[in-house]
Amino acid sequence: MYRKFDVPENLRATLVKPYLNDKAKIVVAQLDHSLADDYKSQKEAILREFKTTPSYLLNKFQTLTKDSSETFILYGSKLMTLLNYYLDSRSIDRDFTKNVRAACV
Repeated sequence: MYRKFDVPENLRATLVKPYLNDKAKIVVAQLDHSLADDYKSQKEAILREFKTTPSYLLNKFQTLTKDSSETFILYGSKLMTLLNYYLDSRSIDRDFTKNVRAACV
């Protein structure tokens, strides 16, 4: 969106701050003042703080249960999303046959 609307680099960090959740605001507050005003540094610090590990994603996938209020389509979508995030975190290519062949060689 910033590129689309040609938002200057020096305003990006300031514009995003009101939309951060409480934990992200704490992460930004702990940054050095010069880094907190730099959008790229701010973004990297927030992403580093909220990064999920492959083991967390696998555990989440294995323990996810269907709520009585959700449809099977929604539940299946959640499972597929978690599986895709897990595969991405492990750098597993979507072509499973290629991965199996590489593992066997």
